[in-house]
Amino acid sequence: MASAPARASDPRARAPPHPLVRCAFRRPPRRAAAKALDDAQAAGADLPPLLAAPFVVADHLETSTGVTSAGLGFLDEWEAGVDAPVVLAAQAAGGLLVGKANIAELGFAATGVNAVFGTARNVRHPTRRAGRPNPRRPYPARPLRQPRGRPRETAPPRRAHAPPMTGPSLFFLKCPPSPQPYKRACIAGSGVASAVAARMAVFGIGVDGRGGSTVRVPAALCGVVAFRPTRGRLPGGGSLTISPSSDSVSVVTRSVGDAWLVDRALTGAASTSAHDSVPAGTPLAGVVLARPTGPVWDDVDDDVAAELGRAIERLEAAGVVFVDVEVDPSAVAGVGGGPLPEGAVVGSDAAGTSALIGASLDAREAVASVSEYFWERGAATSIIDLVTAVQTQPAQSRLYRQLRGDREGYATREAAASALCHGREALRAALAASLEAAGASALVWPACRSVACTVDAAEDPDAAAELEERLQSNASVASNGGLCSVVLPCGAAGSGPGRLPVALEVALPEGRDDELLMLALGLERALPAMPAPRGM
Repeated sequence: MASAPARASDPRARAPPHPLVRCAFRRPPRRAAAKALDDAQAAGADLPPLLAAPFVVADHLETSTGVTSAGLGFLDEWEAGVDAPVVLAAQAAGGLLVGKANIAELGFAATGVNAVFGTARNVRHPTRRAGRPNPRRPYPARPLRQPRGRPRETAPPRRAHAPPMTGPSLFFLKCPPSPQPYKRACIAGSGVASAVAARMAVFGIGVDGRGGSTVRVPAALCGVVAFRPTRGRLPGGGSLTISPSSDSVSVVTRSVGDAWLVDRALTGAASTSAHDSVPAGTPLAGVVLARPTGPVWDDVDDDVAAELGRAIERLEAAGVVFVDVEVDPSAVAGVGGGPLPEGAVVGSDAAGTSALIGASLDAREAVASVSEYFWERGAATSIIDLVTAVQTQPAQSRLYRQLRGDREGYATREAAASALCHGREALRAALAASLEAAGASALVWPACRSVACTVDAAEDPDAAAELEERLQSNASVASNGGLCSVVLPCGAAGSGPGRLPVALEVALPEGRDDELLMLALGLERALPAMPAPRGM
């Protein structure tokens, strides 16, 4: 991305179609924007920092062209008519919006399970059969196999992939429901991470919520980088999300260097040149990383633990020092320096406290946030109509039961207030105190406790709750703890061509984004680079 870009209107600069992605082309195409960038480059004018960089956005971000469904078939015809502020910022910086990526319904499920548009699949798995179609070997017309004695018919050319793009048009990266042969494929979590990993876009934008289900968890599963900045660092608003108290507009890229460039472009810190050089990052000699004790590190799968051990050895060889720290929010003083009130929503470790906060806030915030979204836009719909259309269970069970009158699993108003006033503040204070006590440069933990599972396993309703907990529990610590973080691929678990990505999450308190990116740049150089998916 830092090298000299190709011409924006050059067919070679377009995002390649993907064999298993249904692309519904939308007009008007983005030829005018690409042509304007070509003319500016030819005239020697100042070029934007994201010159012709194709990007995708999650389907819960508003765009002026196309629909904003948030993964719901109920909203498949909902057109916002405006671009979200972060989309406008990316386009003003020279980016070309090439598509909207599928997410789970309302972004609830970290697995990306979507019964309406299909579950996004992981390009790292061999049965995914990801790859750019070879234009020199088009699919020929083949005769259909008929029983002997019946006349043969000529089959139309195979359309295993979308037709070639005729320009940087806006399309929707929504996978049709998985046919049976692809049940063995692995989940991606969301189309944003899958599209970036498949080289369909240089970067992707989504709103990272409490469980990281749209940005950070999918990035970890697909072996790409995710940067969750301090809330408010990137332009917010213009999105249909469910956790406004912890949402942060975030980016997905293939490297930390790309994340650094995109962050500078979206925040207005980049120069007018499209060729800013990426810094080398923080020297690792003497860097101290703090590892919170408890389930965050202890309750990971064996293959993930083995790969994390190899990554730690590489970082220690580069000069990094790891120290174990205890994070106990229940021991933090309450308001005024006294003890926390009885019944406060806190636990004895970071992951446990974060889970309690999520259980107290998820459904209440979702109801209020979705209702407010439609009320502000004057839409003639209700939250009950919307949730009736939600099909994935039990990820949405708390919200569904509340709207149907069953209060089980839905926190009381007092519990929600305690989660905001006591639980979250106690978790933030405990994380900051442990970081300071260890004299560490950052906190670090596994981004996910498991690697990507198969689509078949993710769509099993009996195993959904446990799977969601294993994928989201570590990611929720940064969201509820008031941290900015970077998900950094550090290797792959398993053996043979079916090895699946493993990632670390490096975090710092909000407001220290630049320091975090510099540290992540240094760490990335010491870790093995993720190879491109097969055929890319």
